[in-house]
Amino acid sequence: MNGKLTGFWSEDNEYNMSEAFNFDFHFGKFSKKIIGLYFYPKGELKSITFWPKDKIIIEAPSGKMLGIIIP
Repeated sequence: MNGKLTGFWSEDNEYNMSEAFNFDFHFGKFSKKIIGLYFYPKGELKSITFWPKDKIIIEAPSGKMLGIIIP
């Protein structure tokens, strides 16, 4: 693409440019690229939006659960 101009980046372009973040929660640690974080008014984390191709396994009281983004 050297010398070409385009009007957009693909999702893969964005994903490849993003950085992974390290998270350490009571249910486990993981490192993933994220799209965004959403907080409650008092500052506690409400949700994390992962890239569609990324998944995590979390330890829940009922056992292991797959954490994924739901479009």
